Amino acid sequence: MNGVNASCDNKSDSWLTWTNAATAALTVVGGATAIVAAPLVVSAVGFGSAGVVAGSLAASLQGPAVAAGSWFAIGQSVGAAGFGIAGNAVLLGTGSATGYVTSKVASNILGE
Repeated sequence: MNGVNASCDNKSDSWLTWTNAATAALTVVGGATAIVAAPLVVSAVGFGSAGVVAGSLAASLQGPAVAAGSWFAIGQSVGAAGFGIAGNAVLLGTGSATGYVTSKVASNILGE
């Protein structure tokens, strides 16, 4: 066989390995988890669709005046209207990157 096709015939050079499959799976799971979990966390903290929930952590942290663009104002906005397309894109990217890095760290620890 010539040098060009020789690497294609070697099964160990295949890109489809258990390590790569695990990396892909963790990347997808990380992104999906971020999109599902983030709204639940925002709600659990006390930012609801009708405003700040009485007796919640958010209510205890609320000051007399909320500055536009502050973390509290962003929490209120997300609680009332959701993350939107741009917010979900950021969550997907962040969650996917976290899943990817996690899989690579695990792969290095396991020596694969």
